[in-house]
Formats: sequence, structure tokens, C-alpha cells
Amino acid sequence: MIKSKAVQCATKCFAKRAMDILILFCFAPIWVPVSLVILLGVVIEQLISGDFGPPIISEIRISKGRKFRLFKLNMYKESARKKYILESERYATMGTYAFLGQDTNSLRLVGRVMKKYYLDELGQMINILLGQMSFVGPRPRLEAEKVSMNPPRQLLKSGYFCFAANQWKNEEHSDLGFHSDEEYLEIYLNSSTSELLKIDLSIFLDGVKAVIKGKGK
Repeated sequence: MIKSKAVQCATKCFAKRAMDILILFCFAPIWVPVSLVILLGVVIEQLISGDFGPPIISEIRISKGRKFRLFKLNMYKESARKKYILESERYATMGTYAFLGQDTNSLRLVGRVMKKYYLDELGQMINILLGQMSFVGPRPRLEAEKVSMNPPRQLLKSGYFCFAANQWKNEEHSDLGFHSDEEYLEIYLNSSTSELLKIDLSIFLDGVKAVIKGKGK
């Protein structure tokens, strides 16, 4: 019985990874040019303003019980980002730029568009390509958050899309009817591989719809 569950888990892991690679390459004609245009916009704005900084930034997050660097396209003015690193207690304790993004004055012009459509998250395509994340899985939580030690985040890779993030991006509305990473873990454990892939595809498409709506704040 234990051996059978181990085989099922390995099969699901392989199937999810295969699906990640397939989506990455099928959607490459979209996410690669969009990422390049954004990065070009960042560089041009830096040249005009003289406010230079890295085009890609990272934060430490948890995926499958391990720490990794989550990549994001840099939507912040470098002067604001440096000040935030030096002065923010939230950054000192949590190591995230999320609170900096609440101040629209900290954003570049291209950064405001990135925030609206969650385009800074395109940096996570690198994490998916490296196998550190999946397109669908628990939300990548901060190391400082106690929730990072919950079973879903110990067993599963963090996801680009998940029930909770999709609902939030959809302003608490979702076609899927699920709300938490714990619910996804139950689905993962109790569904067949084919059922899991169908659910993952539904979560992926629901997430894409949420992003296209452009309700990022």
C-alpha cells in the first residue's frame, strides 16, 4: 500500500512537471516577447531617469519545504527600493517587497502597468524552468510566515497559480469553488493523475483569466 502511494506520488510529480514544461513552451511566443518588452521598457526608463537598478529582483520563499529565490521583474524605482531595504522594518523581518508596492510613487511608469496585470510575476517563469516551482501549487510563502510549515508547502512545489491567489486576483470570485492550499493538497492526494491534470489546467486557465482582467492594486 505504501509502495503504491509512493508510485502514485512519483507519477503525479512527473505528470505535473511534464505539464509545466509543455505550458512553458506552448506559451513561450507570448510570455517571452512580453517579458523582453517589459525589460526593455525598464532599461529605457532607467536611462531617461538615471535611476539604475537590476531588471530582475528576488525574494526568499518556500517550495516543497525548501528555500529558493523567487524571481520577479523589477517594477520599482531603484531609489525607492534601496530606501525600503534600509529603512523598512517589514523588509528586515519578512524580506519581501510586497509592502513597497502599495506605494504607487515607488513604481516606475512601466511598473504601474506591471502591477496592474501582475507582469512582475513573469520572472517566476525562470523558477518553473529550473524546476523550483510549478504552474499550479500552493502559494509561495515567505520563510518568516508560520504557514510555510503547513503540509501543502512541505509536500508540493509552490505554484504560479493557486486557488487563493486566483480568488484574490478575481476580487474573491472564482469559477472553481475552492479557496485554500489545504483543499488543493486533498485533491492532489485523493485524485488520479488524469483528474489532477484536469484540475491543474482549470486552475491555470482561471488564473490567466484573472490576470487578463488587470485588477492588480
